[in-house]
Amino acid sequence: MIKTTVVICSANRPEILEETVAGLALQTVSEFNLLVCAPDQDSVPLALRSNPRVEVVYSTLRGLCCQRNAAVERVSTPFTMFVDDDVELVPNFIAEMETLFDADPSVVLATAHVIADGVTSEKGILRDSARQMLSGFTPHAVTNHNCAYGCNMFVRTEIAKKTRFDEALPLYGWLEDLDFSLRCQRLGRIVMNGKTGMVHLGTTRGRTSDVRLGYSQIANPYYIWKKLSQPNLSWLIFTQWIRYTGVNLVFSLLFWTKRRGDRPGRLKGNATALWDLILGKMHPLRILAL
Repeated sequence: MIKTTVVICSANRPEILEETVAGLALQTVSEFNLLVCAPDQDSVPLALRSNPRVEVVYSTLRGLCCQRNAAVERVSTPFTMFVDDDVELVPNFIAEMETLFDADPSVVLATAHVIADGVTSEKGILRDSARQMLSGFTPHAVTNHNCAYGCNMFVRTEIAKKTRFDEALPLYGWLEDLDFSLRCQRLGRIVMNGKTGMVHLGTTRGRTSDVRLGYSQIANPYYIWKKLSQPNLSWLIFTQWIRYTGVNLVFSLLFWTKRRGDRPGRLKGNATALWDLILGKMHPLRILAL
């Protein structure tokens, strides 16, 4: 019996997507379904489109949340595994997740130990380097966790279908993992499965514009806080607004220092969102007009 469907959502990064799919062949569990969701054919290499083991779904709307929801509608296995199109997984990833979920019905959502994350570096992590990191992985314990990391989430399919991703968080879907996790938490336990791990390359190609990202850094946490009354107000103001606006401001002033992304662009997006907040019209979907 096939227990897991691996869902990869991608846009405008066909070569990166193809490499990640190729890496799944190293999993110790050989029997799993693979579903790729993209906004158009150009985002999916011909080799994947013609591969009988790969189901390709096209979402009518572009965006991580929209594409994940479109994919989940096609999933029929007990478990759904969401991974980004720029990851490398420890070979026991699927096996350890299936074992965990079979053994503990209280667990509804899990994320793996992140060995390294390319989003913290200027240009991300090269795939060859990521594969070398996997070889030195040391298993950890399974621990309770507040939020699954969006680049790798393993969830019971019935929970994913019931909860769904909020499509009001468009495009890149900043904090979509937090929003999804908070709602899943009402239905069961969220854990970090330290017995397996992954590397997130954090590839910069094909990502949303930094102005839009900056707007989302202000609008998305406010939207989630208003909707769920979680996390608290201090998290919204200090952990989100002040933190990201401050970092973007500092890196914009230190223009001679190389940093990931267009920091002045993100700062412009921050400022635009805060002005919209004053005017009473801030909303995550407004980035579609930026």
